[in-house]
Amino acid sequence: MPLSEGVLAELERIVGAGNLASDDATRYVYGADASIHHHPPDAVVRPGSTAEVSEVLRLCERELVPVTTRGAGTGLSGNAVPVRGGIVLEMMRMNRILSVRVEDLYCELEPGVVFSALNRALEPHGYWFPPAPGSGDVCTVGGMIANSASGIRTVKYGATRDLVLGLEVVLADGTVLEVGNRGLKNASGYQLEKLFVGSEGTLGVITRARLRILPRPRSSGSLIASFRSLEAAGAAISQIYRNRLMPSALEIMDRNCIQAVKRKFGTPLPDAEALIIVEMDGDRRVVEDDLRAAGEISRAAGASDVDFATDPARTARIWESRKQVLPSMASSGERGPVSLADDLGMPVSRVPEVLRTFAEIARRNGVVIGAYGHAGEGNIHCKVLIDTKSKRDWEGARRATDEIYGEVLRAGGTVSAEHGIGYSRGRLFRAERGASIGVMRRIKAALDPKGILNPGKLFDAPDDMLSDNRYITGECD
Repeated sequence: MPLSEGVLAELERIVGAGNLASDDATRYVYGADASIHHHPPDAVVRPGSTAEVSEVLRLCERELVPVTTRGAGTGLSGNAVPVRGGIVLEMMRMNRILSVRVEDLYCELEPGVVFSALNRALEPHGYWFPPAPGSGDVCTVGGMIANSASGIRTVKYGATRDLVLGLEVVLADGTVLEVGNRGLKNASGYQLEKLFVGSEGTLGVITRARLRILPRPRSSGSLIASFRSLEAAGAAISQIYRNRLMPSALEIMDRNCIQAVKRKFGTPLPDAEALIIVEMDGDRRVVEDDLRAAGEISRAAGASDVDFATDPARTARIWESRKQVLPSMASSGERGPVSLADDLGMPVSRVPEVLRTFAEIARRNGVVIGAYGHAGEGNIHCKVLIDTKSKRDWEGARRATDEIYGEVLRAGGTVSAEHGIGYSRGRLFRAERGASIGVMRRIKAALDPKGILNPGKLFDAPDDMLSDNRYITGECD
């Protein structure tokens, strides 16, 4: 039901006329994030303070208006798509870094701070916030917390969840809650600050965060090793760990990804079934020794070629090939990549066999799959390449995705390692979590009894992952 004139007037009073929009163009734009889904809100509200967020939520709970909180809209699972209408609460105005306390190893900031901007502010102190998501140049820290985001350096430094010390959260009824503390350790009852991490805006709205920061490594270096089989690449990864080496990043790309990057950018990558990229950081001598050891391990596992880089320019070129995967696949002729089987987590040792099974599933269902990602932590991204105008291709993608997730769950994995459940993975999430879904529902009911916060997500997401598909419905071109 559209918002009444009275509700719109109250929202305008709270945030100011320039921070409320309900025109068709704005509603259209804010109906989508980076996923396949689209559904317009009734209005977009841009608060500038915790007090404004609190007042907006009190109003929305009283009037039963759905609230979908949004940062930069980079989510790939429909987390920020307002599938029940209502308002989008866009947090980008709240973008101040409030303090950097190197002596206490933390910083405090508002949720609209962009990840890369935070690290630019920390750099003069010799510190960083290391998770490094692929969208780090645009995604907000609030969104990272809400989705428990991570990235290439999680293998050594942990995910966002591991670095949250405290939060200020506004509950559905407008109550402002402080959770966590300012110390590095906390054994004082339930760790409520962790409860809100990964909750995707279904339990409260994050308005301030206290994050642990870490010293920047003095140096780093990388190697890229190519293999004639996925199994050989997997063996190298396993042996790197067995030899007590701890990379700061360890990535994999399969043949489809390698070929896409070569076609699009002309990058001089080897003609291989798989390649791994290994980064080591720390003291320069240790970095050099560890890279040399990782290179020897890779050759012993069957690497046909190993290329090292310790100077920043060559290291950047190596990592550029990894960053080029998604834009390269998006330019693969008539077929484009869609985010369906996009964020799989599994034991590291199972990565090669599962990737081989993915290739068989793709052939069986008439789709192309490019697999890449954070192999060092068992987190693989699968981009399914289809003609997005073809319903037949979409049905093949649906079947392939179901089989892929089935393989992941049989391997003891998870349907989301870093992107969240959102609107895309409800049925799969319920299958993975089983009886614990009931516990989550009770927590949700306790904190949001009227169900206004990001409704239709997580355990309430639909069975059909193609619901509100902007490609099929034509809502977005």
